[in-house]
Amino acid sequence: MKDMPILKNIKLNKIDSKTKELIKEKFVFGIYEDEECNNLIKEVKSNKNDGYVVFDQLRYGKYYIKEKSTDNNHVLDEKIYTFELKYKDQYTKEIVKDVELQNYYKKGTL
Repeated sequence: MKDMPILKNIKLNKIDSKTKELIKEKFVFGIYEDEECNNLIKEVKSNKNDGYVVFDQLRYGKYYIKEKSTDNNHVLDEKIYTFELKYKDQYTKEIVKDVELQNYYKKGTL
């Protein structure tokens, strides 16, 4: 009998910095296996109905997430977010990390 790997999810929500509401516009995040964000594991487009992205089927370990594109109204978030998925107990089948990221409007010039 072979043990199946335990897989987890990371779920990200984007929040508007002014209204504090979920951003449901089109955006894309990438998840990487290295801190420099060179080795892309996969990229995920937002769910425009609910305003989130989900990276699913992840094994235990450390991951790095970075925004790859956003809508025309918001500034691309250059920050790299680090997540580590660890074993909790034998009864936990799935771990979901909910993270809210604030996003800012682009500033215009006169």
